[in-house]
Amino acid sequence: MRHPRRAEMRRIAVVGHVEWVDILPVRLLPRAESGLLTAHDASSCAAGSAVTVAAVLAELGAQVDFFCALGSDERGRHARGALSAMGIHVHASVRPGHTRRAVAIVHPREHLVVASGTRHEPRADDDLPWHLLESAEAIFVTGGDAGVISRARTAPVLIATPRAQEGVATAAAKIDVLVFSERDPTESALAGQLASLSSLLVATDAERGGRWYGASEGRWSATALPGTLRNQYGCGDAFAAGLAFGLASGSPIEEAVRLGARCGAVAATRTGGYSHVTSSAMGRQRVASCRSPLRGNKHGGVG
Repeated sequence: MRHPRRAEMRRIAVVGHVEWVDILPVRLLPRAESGLLTAHDASSCAAGSAVTVAAVLAELGAQVDFFCALGSDERGRHARGALSAMGIHVHASVRPGHTRRAVAIVHPREHLVVASGTRHEPRADDDLPWHLLESAEAIFVTGGDAGVISRARTAPVLIATPRAQEGVATAAAKIDVLVFSERDPTESALAGQLASLSSLLVATDAERGGRWYGASEGRWSATALPGTLRNQYGCGDAFAAGLAFGLASGSPIEEAVRLGARCGAVAATRTGGYSHVTSSAMGRQRVASCRSPLRGNKHGGVG
C-alpha cells in the first residue's frame, strides 16, 4: 500500500454494481413462518454496496468517480440521475435488459433483502474513461472482471469486498484491504479464499465494532449512536466508505476504522445507509442529509 498524496479534496473511485431497491421499514417482525407486515415510510432508491460507498464518500467531501453497468430501463436511468444529483461522476456502461432490483425489509435489529435480476458489473472492455483510475488516491471495488481489477491495482490504495472474489482471484492482484462482515457466512467464507491476496483484512461485527488483521492487528469498539437506531441495512457499506476515505487521506488504519465506525453509526440512524431523496408509489419522502454528522461526529458506531 503506497502512501497517497495529500490534497484538499480526496479523489476516490468506486467500481461495482447498482440495484434499484424498495426499502420497507417495519416496526414488528413476524413470529411465524407467514404473516402480514405493514411498512411505514416506504421509499425507493439506487442502492447496493458500491452505491452506498460512493454516496457516503460524496457526503464526506470526496470527488467520486463511479464505474458501473446499468440496465437499459427506467430504473437504470433513475439510478444514474440520482447518483449524478449527489455530485457523483457516473461512468456507466449500458447493458440490454433490466437493472437489478431488490426489496429490503428493514427493522432496527434485522433486515432481509430479496434481489432479482442480473447483477451487472463493469468489464475492462467497456468503453469507459478508465484512465481516470490512474489519478485516484484510492479505489474501492465490489465487482468487475479481472481486467478491471488489474486496472484498479494502479491506485495507491486498493480496497475490495469479498463479493469481487471472481475478478480478484482471476487477476491474482494483491489487495491492500479486504473489508467484510464477520457475521455474514458467505462473505466470511469468500474472505478466507482471498486472504492470501490481501495485505490487511478488516472484519466488521455490528454493535461489537470489529477487528483488522494481516500486516497488523487491532480492534475498534462501537459506541453510542448519534440518534435513534432505525436499521442496520447499509451500515457496513457506510463503514467501508469511511475506511476508504481515511486511507485515501493517508490516515493509519487505527484512525481509518474509527472514521468508518462514525459513518456506520450515522447510517444506523437512517433508512437505507445514506442520504437520499426518493419517490415511490406509496408517497414521497426526504431522508435528512447528515453531511455534518459524517464530517464531524465524535461518536463511534456500528461497523
